[in-house]
Amino acid sequence: MTPASKTLNKNQTKQVLQEKNMKLEDENSRLRAKILQLEEAERAAKLMATEAEAAKKVAEEKIRNSCVDPTHELMQKPTTAEMRDLGSRGRLLKAMKLENNKAEYLAIQTSVHELCSHVDLDFGVLYNAQPTLNLAKLFKLARRAHPHLEKFQNDWATTELVRQFLQNKRKANKKQKARTIAGTQNNKRSQFDDSDNLDGDEVGDGSGSGERGIADDDDEDFGAC
Repeated sequence: MTPASKTLNKNQTKQVLQEKNMKLEDENSRLRAKILQLEEAERAAKLMATEAEAAKKVAEEKIRNSCVDPTHELMQKPTTAEMRDLGSRGRLLKAMKLENNKAEYLAIQTSVHELCSHVDLDFGVLYNAQPTLNLAKLFKLARRAHPHLEKFQNDWATTELVRQFLQNKRKANKKQKARTIAGTQNNKRSQFDDSDNLDGDEVGDGSGSGERGIADDDDEDFGAC
């Protein structure tokens, strides 16, 4: 091969390599641009998610604020002496500032009683022995159902309704048990006794309505276990 041919082949090879390098650089540039595009899309998606979460929190806060008068502070739990000063009947009703809206009070009372069963509280033990998580769930559901309950610091009004309901439940269970024992003893004394001694007034369970439901509030001292 002549020197001229060698030089020609060398130049051709160099040109081919240069063309390949240019193609590789173009492909690298294209891939870098694609990567940048994907990274930008990921950042945008994260930003949108963050903004959406922030908007959700703002909306939830607005809903909460719309339920509670922002010009009033949360109502603190009254002392036992303050509760007694409210009179002998309907103390909790008055403490909750619902003496002029008994229908709302009774609706709240009914909901709380139903929630006690819904969250699986144990009717056989005192309030302080109830599972904390179950009570927390009850408070949340009660506030959601009745925005008025948002006004009370640390859910003290709901706490008192639950406490009273559990006390009345335990009383009712004891009375029912006593009646059952008495009935068994009477049956043993006379199998043919047709008297109506066991047909006394129906035992309440703390979920009465109307004035009876309001009066049930005062069965125990405020804040008892």
